[in-house]
Amino acid sequence: MISQTGIKLKPVKPFYDFYDRSKKIRYFGTDNLYPNSLKDYLMVSPSVNECVDRRAMFLGNANGGTLITPYIYSCLIKDYSLFNGFALYLSYDKTGVVSDVTYIPFETIRLGERGELGNYVNVRYCADWSGIDTVNTKRINVNAAPFFYLYTDNIAVRMKRINDAKGIYSDIFYYNGSTSVYPQSPVVPVLNYASTEVGVANMVYRDVRTNFTPAKVLTYQKQSDNENNEFVNALANLQGDENSFKILAMSYATLEEKPEVLDFSAADYTDRLKTVSDLCKEKIYSSFNQTQFLRLSDGGLGFGSDTISELYNYYNNILSPERTNIEKSLKNIDEGLTIDRLPYGSE
Repeated sequence: MISQTGIKLKPVKPFYDFYDRSKKIRYFGTDNLYPNSLKDYLMVSPSVNECVDRRAMFLGNANGGTLITPYIYSCLIKDYSLFNGFALYLSYDKTGVVSDVTYIPFETIRLGERGELGNYVNVRYCADWSGIDTVNTKRINVNAAPFFYLYTDNIAVRMKRINDAKGIYSDIFYYNGSTSVYPQSPVVPVLNYASTEVGVANMVYRDVRTNFTPAKVLTYQKQSDNENNEFVNALANLQGDENSFKILAMSYATLEEKPEVLDFSAADYTDRLKTVSDLCKEKIYSSFNQTQFLRLSDGGLGFGSDTISELYNYYNNILSPERTNIEKSLKNIDEGLTIDRLPYGSE
């Protein structure tokens, strides 16, 4: 949320994996809002946003698919770039073949209980697990969140589910790019740096927008409450960048009533803030293996075409195993799908 004091960013609560028997879900974080909080950082941290966008871009483009369109792929790969996971809603025909694919935001899915073999067999979907948002003017009921089976490539199991459903059948394709119960985001190791980056931006914002570091203090003789309020309001209307160069007209009866201006020598934190901001950016870029792009942007690598081409190949190669695994998984849904890596010169 952006206010006159800047961006308010709730800290991400520690990750704690436990099963809630009342909701029949495995919590994603102590408040079950871990991925939602991570997405807040994506929205307000410039460096996180840049790194996620670049990772998504280098994870390639979808081609040749009949069900997974380039648009659907761009949505799911943006989720993967932030969360290391994504989700899709799959509909089937009576023969057990996928007939339709819909993207669903990764943060809306929670895992259910494990099956007899120790594998997760179902999930719950809720548009807003905080229960704050509304649909058709009614607040979302978290406890009424529907259950879905997880996708299986076992056609016999799938057909049994379809027959049991006795009608339209659908399930959730849930991709986890890590070995943990819930995927771990590249942002997690640098959350403090992302939060600090936002804090630095807030300091600059408040300084410019609301004169957070005043250079002067004005003293004046106390008048009636109404006169004091009028004077204070008039001064407040002079603050901030939109009110620069305005003039306040005042009158006073005697010299004793003349306001006095006291100068303050405010410390200049520009260099210090820049140092902190650069450190945060360095750490965030490093968590995404994108430090070389930071060197490129500040001129540390030069700007030759050979240098940029080598950088593209370097990052493409880093992401190659992930791109291959994602393509292999999605081919289970859409056989004709191929994922093309980002060619040099297309950025």
